[in-house]
Amino acid sequence: MTAHEYRVTGCGGGVWRRSEWTDRNSELEDYETACDEWDGVIGFERREPGDDSTIQRKTSPDEDEWIDVTADMIHFEDEEVAA
Repeated sequence: MTAHEYRVTGCGGGVWRRSEWTDRNSELEDYETACDEWDGVIGFERREPGDDSTIQRKTSPDEDEWIDVTADMIHFEDEEVAA
């Protein structure tokens, strides 16, 4: 099984925010803090260490399925985005 790094992404104070990549247990704590302090938490993300091309996201740590993120790291790969 591949080890992963984790982070939280969302919006707080009118700007996009992301926590630093770290281990899962630390990010679970950061997720709870972000939910309390940020305007909105968009996702819980993981990647293979140091490799942004492997970023996956889910809406919360409790969700079952990881979804790949696009190369621009904004949208899920299968998400339709209006122009």
